[in-house]
Amino acid sequence: MDAIAFGSILGREQHMPRNTAKTRKTTAARVDVYEEVTNQIVALLEAGTRPWSPRWASGAASLPLRHEGTAYRGINILLLWSAAMAHGYTNPHWMTYRQAHELGGQVRKGEKGNLVVHAGTFTPKDGETGEPITNSEGEETSRAYLKKYVVFNVEQIEGLDMSRFSAPQIEVKNRDQRDSELDAAFRRYPVPYNEGGSSAHYNPGADRIQMPAFADFVTGNAFYATLAHEAIHYAELRIMPHGLSEWWFSADQPCGGSA
Repeated sequence: MDAIAFGSILGREQHMPRNTAKTRKTTAARVDVYEEVTNQIVALLEAGTRPWSPRWASGAASLPLRHEGTAYRGINILLLWSAAMAHGYTNPHWMTYRQAHELGGQVRKGEKGNLVVHAGTFTPKDGETGEPITNSEGEETSRAYLKKYVVFNVEQIEGLDMSRFSAPQIEVKNRDQRDSELDAAFRRYPVPYNEGGSSAHYNPGADRIQMPAFADFVTGNAFYATLAHEAIHYAELRIMPHGLSEWWFSADQPCGGSA
């Protein structure tokens, strides 16, 4: 290695922060959070759930709220919407285990929390001098960080003063009339369906489609599109001769989720 090349490497090392190992650890942790959030959203999509597009009145129709009433932002809205749809939560308030304890509540045994993230920036400091690290122009540098934490819906917590966490009354906006031709077409479809409840799914064990009520959907089109989607799950299992039923479906568990 010639002197110029060695000097170049040395120069870079002199300007690197002293806590290089810590920096690598922080970067790896940030990548892990990105990957975890991405994997969760991909899993929802593979299950047929679009968390940014709730089609019927549910807890997902309201923005998720922190314990003090401020709304979550960014990717956290999708993460908590999807959790509300998956578990049927109608209350939009969420909090950490510690916050629940401080408010006199206790997370019920066996309840699982839901991932949310917090993003921000900070100015790193030199490990020896304690002074902010600057760039070649003498300006302080800033770095982004992303950390994850776990929150619980208030419906998972006992002992809270629920007068502080009232669920908003959701106004159903679907004023469309039912389509008689589409109703007749789905009545001719070989699998029956029921309306009611808070989820849409095809149950292969009962060989039946479950749908929320027509009035609970934001539009008539959303109702029939969701019903057609669930009918596809029936077709994949009962009609298409690909031999996938034993591998893809469980005989005693609904498939398709709240798609």
